[in-house]
Amino acid sequence: MKIYSINNISNKQLSFRGTSEELTLDNLDEFIRQHRVSLIQSCEDLLVINTKSEQEHEGLINLKRTINEERELEKLGKRRIGNPFDLVANFDNETSLSINSLLETQKVDATAIIGKIASEDSSVKSFYHIDVETFRDGIMNSSLVNKIKPAELNLDVLSGYGGGQSTKNFEQLFLTFRQGDTVTFKNALEAFNEISRRYFTHVSNKVSDVKELYSTGQKWVERVPGTIALRFGRVSEQQQAMKYIHGDYCNYCDTYIHNGIHPIARSYVHKIKQCRTNIDLISPYLTNTDLVFVKKVLKEMEKLGHPLIESYIKLLSNIVSNGESIAAYYKAVNNGGNVSVIVKTLSAGLAII
Repeated sequence: MKIYSINNISNKQLSFRGTSEELTLDNLDEFIRQHRVSLIQSCEDLLVINTKSEQEHEGLINLKRTINEERELEKLGKRRIGNPFDLVANFDNETSLSINSLLETQKVDATAIIGKIASEDSSVKSFYHIDVETFRDGIMNSSLVNKIKPAELNLDVLSGYGGGQSTKNFEQLFLTFRQGDTVTFKNALEAFNEISRRYFTHVSNKVSDVKELYSTGQKWVERVPGTIALRFGRVSEQQQAMKYIHGDYCNYCDTYIHNGIHPIARSYVHKIKQCRTNIDLISPYLTNTDLVFVKKVLKEMEKLGHPLIESYIKLLSNIVSNGESIAAYYKAVNNGGNVSVIVKTLSAGLAII
């Protein structure tokens, strides 16, 4: 700062730009009194300017770092083909296909003689139908209630902080994910696995019973002239049995998957996805050290979630295979085996009577 002497100030050639009048010895004291500068305010202004300058500098560093990372990804070709090891993307893609396949297996359009010529037999229903709620009996955590709450971190909470406040928020997110969400998903997955094991063991036995109705001996008996009624009774029972088995399968999917384990798994993965989003939002406000910390939090979350998510994807895929087998056999029993011939024959016979 340049300091003028009193002689310079009294010089008639000196003028102050931005004032409405030229200072003189007569009004100098009054001007200084009215325009006294506060040292405290000046320091505060300098601190604000310095803080803004540091934020702009850190933002520029983060921008350069992001550009460099994107260039490296382009070199590796990952930007064009996607990252095959991306846990979140893998979950979204695989489970979306599996859930859609399950919904298709629940929609079986099958024609049958039941309701046309034959009536339902209550004894068949009592043997093949079961309440799917019984498969959860005695299994801990089998309620499959989604207790995972969405991550509350967002731009409104994080912007303007940075430093210790931001790292504290991410640390709390990680602790909740590890101690609460991961335990919830793990327990639910173990319960769902045991429920499914019980259910498909039951289904396997019942489908075997249905197939046994058309044993080798039964085939030869039905070829004897005049035994069409035997075949009619056998087909009728098979169709009724598969109707109840498939109906229970639909209830199993709705109860334990669509309204059970899948919402829990989806919320669990969403926590990881939300952490990624929050890092993208707040990274311009973070120093390199803080950014390393929050990215480490994300990696630890992915490390915890990887085995559970992979197990769920594999289990869901196996269930789809079982469901497709049930749906295929249900269609075969109802639409195959010359059922249309039986319907035409019996209809013609009833018409003659």
